[in-house]
Amino acid sequence: EQKIKELGLSSKIKFVGPLLGAHKQKLYDIFFASDVFVMPSSSEVQSMGILQAMAVGLPIISAGINTSSEIVNETNGILYTPGDLHGLEQAMEKLYSDSVLMKELSHNAKDFAQNFSAQEIAGKWLEVYEQVIKNNQ
Repeated sequence: EQKIKELGLSSKIKFVGPLLGAHKQKLYDIFFASDVFVMPSSSEVQSMGILQAMAVGLPIISAGINTSSEIVNETNGILYTPGDLHGLEQAMEKLYSDSVLMKELSHNAKDFAQNFSAQEIAGKWLEVYEQVIKNNQ
C-alpha cells in the first residue's frame, strides 16, 4: 500500500479487504468497476475470488502457488513468483500497457469460469452418480 502511495496510484488502485455477507453486492460492484483482479496471497490456494473475478471477465494476476496455477494460466492471466514484488509490478505493467492482451485474457477468463458454473458442476456430479449406480447394479 505504501508503494502505491509513493507512485501516486492511490486513485487507481484500491485495497478493499474482505467483502463478505451483507457486503457481497459491493464485491460485485467493485468487480464490474475493475480492469484486473490481483491475488497476491500465498495462502489463498483455492480462491473463490479468482473464479468470481473471472466470471465477470477480469484478467487475473496471481501468485503462482498450488491450485492458483491450475486455475490461472497464460490464456486467462499472469502468474508471478510469490513474494516477488518486482514480478507483480511487471505483470501489472504488462497488462496496462497491452490493451489487446488485456481484452484477450478477459475473454478467456470469462470462458474458463463457465467450467465452474452451478450447471456445469451439477452435470459433473450427475455423471459421477450415474457411474456409481451403473457400477453397482
